[in-house]
Amino acid sequence: MYRSKDYLTEITKNETWPKCFSPANLNTLLDLLIGKQWLPSQITINRALTQLQFTRTDGGSARKDATEVRRKAQAQFDAACANAESLPLTPQELAEYAALSFVDLQRNYWAEDADFFRVRYNKAAKTFGYKIPPRPQVEEEIDESKEIKLTVAEYRSTPAQTVCRLLRNPAYRRAVERLVKAGSIALMLELLRGGLS
Repeated sequence: MYRSKDYLTEITKNETWPKCFSPANLNTLLDLLIGKQWLPSQITINRALTQLQFTRTDGGSARKDATEVRRKAQAQFDAACANAESLPLTPQELAEYAALSFVDLQRNYWAEDADFFRVRYNKAAKTFGYKIPPRPQVEEEIDESKEIKLTVAEYRSTPAQTVCRLLRNPAYRRAVERLVKAGSIALMLELLRGGLS
């Protein structure tokens, strides 16, 4: 049979407990745990706290907790970046950077998970004059299954180069064909070639 002292060890280790600590809450929690005779563990304490839904006594809130988590994560990230920058550049790293094509360098540098690479490459840029690649242009993904509603004004305001690219999309091509068939626009080049299809 479990007693108060068996549960107190786990309660004092629990991260959530200090947020709702009070003598009255402690007695309520212990009464529940002793009554249920659950195995003393962190999972048990969390389960009991969830079931009891104590009001916070530390003056905090979920928003403050989230802010604190973000602050700690940012501090860890900054420390990792500082550590990565403090390491000396190796000849292998410099050879790797020099061997990368522009596209590969751009992809490696701007990838979401490329923090270490970016920090090390920035150090090489500062020290040896390597050029930081510009952020790649993200082209809109075209969903060919959707029907596109295209107005004359939208068509006429679209640059010719963009229209040429968009005409590769069958849905956009059908929308342009509808405008041509309705007599709303004329594609002179396409008409000279014998139509859009």
